[in-house]
Amino acid sequence: MMRLTATQGTAQPAMSGLGGDIGAKTGSAEVDGENNPDSWFTGFRDDVAAAAMVKQGGHGGDAAGPIVAAVLRAGG
Repeated sequence: MMRLTATQGTAQPAMSGLGGDIGAKTGSAEVDGENNPDSWFTGFRDDVAAAAMVKQGGHGGDAAGPIVAAVLRAGG
């Protein structure tokens, strides 16, 4: 499921251009009293995995996704 999310789903924009065995999961967490949800994203590329959370970042693929993708690019 994580492989499909990275190649065809909500994580695809952040994970595009990464080769190898990739997978990811995006998400958001609503917090009482805040206008935007927290953004979270977890992903892997081959034997490297990373995760990020951005307070009030909105959708996971928009704010936290590029951070994780940058780590995976550097780790490959």
